[in-house]
Amino acid sequence: MKELLVERVKEIGCKLISLEIMPDHVHIFVEAHNLQQLQTE
Repeated sequence: MKELLVERVKEIGCKLISLEIMPDHVHIFVEAHNLQQLQTE
């Protein structure tokens, strides 16, 4: 799962700040500058 999330963050042009995968949920913090572009994907 970690590899998939890291790959997707790169694909959409964001910077991964922090990622923590728990058994029942995920904490993911990203830096994103062009939010309009993200909303269309």
